[in-house]
Amino acid sequence: MTLDAEALADIFGDFGPIRTRRMFSGTGIYRDDVMFAIEAGGTLYLKTDATSRPAFEQAGSRPFSYARGDGRVVLTSLWSLPEEALDDPAVATQWAELAWQAARAKQVAGRGRRKKGKTP
Repeated sequence: MTLDAEALADIFGDFGPIRTRRMFSGTGIYRDDVMFAIEAGGTLYLKTDATSRPAFEQAGSRPFSYARGDGRVVLTSLWSLPEEALDDPAVATQWAELAWQAARAKQVAGRGRRKKGKTP
């Protein structure tokens, strides 16, 4: 089951205005130009970091993973939205806020890095 933009807006309605963008075989979910979640294969995955990941683990979430061309499985920092949040926008907002904070922190940290081969 793919979640369309309207369903995603319902789930994250209390979190604030979101926008979506198709990517690969899923959908990126953004607030304030920060991608904090994706929908892939009918499952919502939210961005985590070292601080928020234990809460996702404790809630029974699973990491988004994919197989590389060489057969290795890659685990990402995206973890599934806990089931109870799908039917409760207030709970979804709590999880989305954790994800947005993790994504925002990574975005800010990335701005301080120089690209390889570039000199000031």
